[in-house]
Amino acid sequence: MNKTEEEVLEQFQALKPQLEKWGNIVDIYLVEGLLQDMVDEHLIKIYPSFRIKEDKSYLFKALYRKKNYTNPIENIEDKIGTRIVVLKSDDIKIVQQRILEANAWESKLTKNIDQEIEDKPNIFDYQSSHVVVKPLENDNRFPREVINSLTCEIQIRTLLQHAFAEVSHDSTYKGPYKNDKEILRRLAKAMALMEAT
Repeated sequence: MNKTEEEVLEQFQALKPQLEKWGNIVDIYLVEGLLQDMVDEHLIKIYPSFRIKEDKSYLFKALYRKKNYTNPIENIEDKIGTRIVVLKSDDIKIVQQRILEANAWESKLTKNIDQEIEDKPNIFDYQSSHVVVKPLENDNRFPREVINSLTCEIQIRTLLQHAFAEVSHDSTYKGPYKNDKEILRRLAKAMALMEAT
């Protein structure tokens, strides 16, 4: 490991206790506050359960994905990830809107399913809505100097979209078949069928 890698990784590892704290706060607020009625009505099919990005994955994204991050610890927004899985596409919009309108954090929409379908109507690929949340500037549960680094990406998707993501993530997105055209075509056909369903 070279000096740059060591420095980037050391900064990330030092932040992990605060990331874990923020991930817990986000998950609890989603289930027990923001989406309580949807939980009660069994509209949430898989509850959020945050994870912190693995060191190797963080290092690769920070230095080798040609993103040219000037400050990876702040620029990489999915250091924490959590997901909410619902049954119907309409529920995605409800969850997304509630997250964006909540006063508990600063939020921004970073991946919009509707916009992607509008922009690329003939592409059938991974679908998920992504909203990034971070603590408010005056949140005294965290040291002020780390607030901008505590970003959590909330992925919102349907059960079928989740199944597709699970199958495709390890095999084609990060896996050994990312350049296999036959498998990519089969996955696109499966996604088209799922969307029609």
